[in-house]
Amino acid sequence: MRNSGALRPRWQVVAWACDALAFAGGLALIFFAEPAPEVRHAQVSATKPPAQASEPAAPAPETPAPPAIASVPAPVPVAPPTAPRAKAFPAVVVDASAEILYNRLASSEVTLEQAGEVAKLHKALEPCWMASLYERMALLVPPDSDPKGHAMAQRLAREQRASARPGCGQLPMDAYTRADEWTARLAVQGDPQSMMDYGGAYWTRGLEHARTDPERLAEYRRTTLIYLNALIDQGYVDALISMASIRSNPTWGEPQPAEVWAYVYVDAKAKGNVSSQANLLQSIDQRVPPEGRQRARDMAQELLRRCCGG
Repeated sequence: MRNSGALRPRWQVVAWACDALAFAGGLALIFFAEPAPEVRHAQVSATKPPAQASEPAAPAPETPAPPAIASVPAPVPVAPPTAPRAKAFPAVVVDASAEILYNRLASSEVTLEQAGEVAKLHKALEPCWMASLYERMALLVPPDSDPKGHAMAQRLAREQRASARPGCGQLPMDAYTRADEWTARLAVQGDPQSMMDYGGAYWTRGLEHARTDPERLAEYRRTTLIYLNALIDQGYVDALISMASIRSNPTWGEPQPAEVWAYVYVDAKAKGNVSSQANLLQSIDQRVPPEGRQRARDMAQELLRRCCGG
């Protein structure tokens, strides 16, 4: 097919956006980025412990030491607990359609007291936005030069629209923009769920701006790292997987497998399922160069201290 090469990148964008929504929901995704295949698809083993790296060979004298793992300062004044303990976000239960939730918030001045409603709207808008994204992507596939691709795109758009419509209702054009503004406003004020949702909202619904505005993209990334590090310091272990996704994503810079291993290991340790994540940890460990293995272990210890009281 003549234009299959041109079509494929477009649909990779769709898949990438889907992964970003999973991230926003705390499933790593990853908001906003597609993790390495091993991170997404590694099989689970219930018995095998995480791979223990052999002691690295002594580095050559001229090899510079790896940079220290910096803790990004929190975006808002937060009194850190003397002994942080691992905790999870409460479940967000969507109890109304996106249209109803939006109208409730649009008729008032959104404050921290409404953080729960904003989180519900954020979650409720995910299928609505995906339906809109599929429809726009379908328009990019020309029927004359790629009839099969066009037919597939139209079918996917119809299916996504049909599944999303009951929960979406009639949303105004600026619904997504306003919802993301509310999330960003509450994140700045220190609401943990909004800080977690910030990245997913931007990376999906701000996708076009991210690709055309390098300054905005840089600011988004900086703010996202600030929020995630602040959440780790407060004990929210879901932020660890978000950081692992970021550090494995080449769009954020060169992948850092040592850091990915540390984040995934500490997440498993905090949740008490290290043995069940052995295969995943081993597959990541295989990417860590010998000189980075001690760094990974040291970073894991520091993360445990920060998020989970040691």
